[in-house]
Amino acid sequence: MDAVLAWVRETAVAGGTGDELARILGTGVRLEHLRYKPGYSLFARAVPANPGPPAWCAVFGPDARDKVSKLRRAAKKAGTALVDAPVPGHPGATLLAGPIGADPRLRRRVRAVRGLVHRDGTPRGRVLAYNPSKRVVQIASSLRVGGEVVIGGEVVAKVSAAQDATADDADVRMLRNLTAQGVPVLEPCTVPAPGVQLFPLMPGGDLAGLLADDGCDSTRARLLAETGRALAALHAADRSAVDRALTVAAPLREIDPAARLADARDAVLALVPALIGAFDTAVALVLRALRGTGAAGRPADSVVLHGDFSADQVLVGEGVVLNDFDRVRAGPTAFDLGSFAAVELLAGRSGTLTALLDAYAGPGGRAPAGIDCWTAFHVLLRCVEPARDLDPDHHEKARLRIALAAGLVRGSPHPPSAAADTADGPGAGTAGRDAGSVPGRTSRPVLGETVEAAGDVIAVSRAWPAADGAQLFEGRDKAGRLRAGTFAADGGVGLLPHASDARLPGLRPGGELLVHRAGRRAVVRESADGEPGGRVYVKHLRPKKVARVAEASRSAGVLARAAGFCAPEVLTADRHSVTLSAAPGLPVAELAAGEDLSAWRALWDAWSQRWPRLVRSTGGEAEVHDAQQEAEVVATWTRHLTDYDPLGWSESTAGRALRTQYLAAADDVAFALRKRTGGLGISHRDLHDGQILFDLVSGSLSLLDFDTLAYAEPELDLGNLIAHMRLRHHQGLLGDEARDVALTAVDRAADVLGADASRLEAYTRASALRLVGVYAFRPRWRALARSWCAGLVG
Repeated sequence: MDAVLAWVRETAVAGGTGDELARILGTGVRLEHLRYKPGYSLFARAVPANPGPPAWCAVFGPDARDKVSKLRRAAKKAGTALVDAPVPGHPGATLLAGPIGADPRLRRRVRAVRGLVHRDGTPRGRVLAYNPSKRVVQIASSLRVGGEVVIGGEVVAKVSAAQDATADDADVRMLRNLTAQGVPVLEPCTVPAPGVQLFPLMPGGDLAGLLADDGCDSTRARLLAETGRALAALHAADRSAVDRALTVAAPLREIDPAARLADARDAVLALVPALIGAFDTAVALVLRALRGTGAAGRPADSVVLHGDFSADQVLVGEGVVLNDFDRVRAGPTAFDLGSFAAVELLAGRSGTLTALLDAYAGPGGRAPAGIDCWTAFHVLLRCVEPARDLDPDHHEKARLRIALAAGLVRGSPHPPSAAADTADGPGAGTAGRDAGSVPGRTSRPVLGETVEAAGDVIAVSRAWPAADGAQLFEGRDKAGRLRAGTFAADGGVGLLPHASDARLPGLRPGGELLVHRAGRRAVVRESADGEPGGRVYVKHLRPKKVARVAEASRSAGVLARAAGFCAPEVLTADRHSVTLSAAPGLPVAELAAGEDLSAWRALWDAWSQRWPRLVRSTGGEAEVHDAQQEAEVVATWTRHLTDYDPLGWSESTAGRALRTQYLAAADDVAFALRKRTGGLGISHRDLHDGQILFDLVSGSLSLLDFDTLAYAEPELDLGNLIAHMRLRHHQGLLGDEARDVALTAVDRAADVLGADASRLEAYTRASALRLVGVYAFRPRWRALARSWCAGLVG
């Protein structure tokens, strides 16, 4: 289905369809509002170029054969014609399309009320909104149920797939209750059948249409003021009374911002996977900002919320009424205001929120706190809209929305322009420069968020600088595949084909490519019957590295298992690769995501008991990595930061002062490390949360990637782990309590090992300064590296 999604993206864009889709659906049909269920189905709204009603279009994977058969039978029974065709080049996939009357989940309900659709399934009245398999809103007249006339004149009919009779009754009670409390809401005239609600037709349309019109400014100002007062009345409504009205169905649920963003993340992964890193960064920033507003847990000002408030949910008649309470929730008042602001901001309308807020707050009143944070939240929820509508420029527009959300919580409401991210120039490819670059900059060019090469656009996730001015990078292409390449000192780009590298001859397409550092290293997850978890991991390396990595993995695995850990086993090794078994457990980062930290505590308790045993192990073969070598690692990253200047130090007085402070801190750390070397023990040398797995059921704790196994001072790994936990907190990925649990465990292990406090501080600071460099070369983390650096040395 991922390949089918790519086919739809390539052949159906705004403004028309590609040749293949045109042959299937007809010329001029535009697909929009894409909804994708990976591996199973893809739904879209099909809109004809000529005036006419929308229809639905769906592509089903091989696992949905029963669904396809059921839809065919239902259409045949109703006498409705469907477009029914195989998907070219994708065996087992089927494309179906049809009118609203044959909609997979709405067809029975729209036909339960006569007058909504014609016999062929096309709607009788003008369709105002249609979300395939979810709901349709249309103007209708002369409606009947059975043989009885339900309504003679024009009404607006809303048909919802998810509604049942109980929910319909609860909706009516809730809306009547709000009306009784003085909230201007649109109540249904009648509910003639389950999931079908009929509303009066409002002559003035919706507020969004009027705001987009070049009409009278005084009319717009009046309507915005009325809308502000209407929303204030909703937020002032007696929540307990609304809860009682809804009791039969379900009382109001509190909004859950983390859950909503998790759903949005699924859509990003499905539709714009190359942006998942930037999205995750913005999510961390937004959730951290929301915690500061009291949005974690039930806030003190929890009120009745519209839940999806925007100008198109406000209808205009003699006055304004609030419409469409499908997502009614409870939560802070700023949630609805942020929703309105986000839609207005994305529509390019300025001043509308201010006008609404003036009336909302009332004379002498103040706007609620946290509107910017909730605006950022709602912008993130809408970041995939361009991809859903198959906009040809959807990747860039989604990227700008993610950047806008991050900017809002950082205090900058202006997203970076597309021009700021793309360098000019011919050649094999061009790379986006850092948005902070300025003419005349003398440092080496720095990779931006995207690289253009070979007709593709790569969203850069990681980059590694070299002494000669080049950078290696990896990122996702437009199809979501991991790609590796080089960015030369002169700005030229060399992009390798997916899962192919002449210097790693064993690497080829197949399995899931997890890591690819051009010419150096690649890791592939492959299916393997009979192996734990049904998979193995193949590390593709340069020939001179294979033997050392294989031996380090074998030696470390024996020692780790003896100390109580699990570790991958070396299954095979040849001239170009090492194949390792899977290790049990979930990545540590997934265990600190919620409020329940029981698993998080358990894993760190287990780690603090087992880690000292591993460090004190004997019998392993490994080289020594002493304090002098660690000081040289810090010095290398210091040179990269000054040579390339990815943090823009040279561009301002404040930046130059920060560079001076960083260099001084690096010198101090080097001096502290070189003063002496303590006792040595087994060292991972790259120990952080990404190298640890925990099994919730068995309590197994796994350690990964012993490529850099060495004998070193115990304080090296402990300091590296401390620095990473502090960084994760700075990223917004760990809360205060989760961070402190991990740091306390490190302290316990340090006590058992008899770690020297001053050595531990030196290694912790060395790791933190090194991480400034590592993250400065990752475009999506560059701003975080700046703030992390300022916090370390400022």
